[in-house]
Amino acid sequence: MAPVHATDVDSVTDTLGSFNIGDGGEICYFGSRSNHNLLRSAQLDKPSSLEMQRRGYDAACHQIGLALVAEDLESHLLHLFWTWQNSWQRVVARGPFLRDRAFRNGSPFGRFYSPALVSSIFALASRYSDRPDVGRDPQNPQTAGDVFAAQAKVMLLYECEAPTNTTVQALSLLALRETALDKEALGWMHIGMAVRMALSLGLHLDCSQCVEQGLLTAEEAEVRSVTWWGCYVLDKTLQHWFGPSINDPGLSYDRQNPDYRLRRRATALGCVFDRRC
Repeated sequence: MAPVHATDVDSVTDTLGSFNIGDGGEICYFGSRSNHNLLRSAQLDKPSSLEMQRRGYDAACHQIGLALVAEDLESHLLHLFWTWQNSWQRVVARGPFLRDRAFRNGSPFGRFYSPALVSSIFALASRYSDRPDVGRDPQNPQTAGDVFAAQAKVMLLYECEAPTNTTVQALSLLALRETALDKEALGWMHIGMAVRMALSLGLHLDCSQCVEQGLLTAEEAEVRSVTWWGCYVLDKTLQHWFGPSINDPGLSYDRQNPDYRLRRRATALGCVFDRRC
């Protein structure tokens, strides 16, 4: 009998991962090492993704107030986004987004359209605009889109508890904007969050089985693909800019392990002066 190697065991167990209903009622991927892939029902005690979007929207309204965007300004910013931004760094699937926007019946929420995503689009597109009304200070072009970015960040604080495809898109666009403003730490953090959420949602995996089972439509599967590859390319672009990621297999570590003997001595010394010890 041939010996069984650890790699053989891993290759078998890795096939046991599966898509399932995760936090917020969204399709997520749970690997073979997680027992969540054995569940077949959503955890109903948690708020849905739509509920968290509503909470974020309400919080932005009450905390900072939503900027009133005239129809001509909205069309202007969307045109700039599709022409100069999404044409080379495609993160948002244009067709589904525009259809969702056109048929939302007055609601700010949709499957491919959310207030956080729209605010992120406006925040980034404002960087391409020469209109003075897109900035907090008309005399300072560096403030272009600040109001929209502030809105998006408040909303995303809530959406991150139950992320969706639009959450990943919004974070990716904010990462681009913050990096353009020389806020590398914020940009790096946003793209890192976007990648982790994308992996949690299983955007990096073939979901044709979910389409066959009726859990996803073909359009939703295509949007997931667009979002993943846009997020992936952006992450790799920023990695080359900032340096290797912690997930880079070629990254070497020279940090030594913590010296637990020092911690034990410090703990013992603390007990000498602490009457509770």
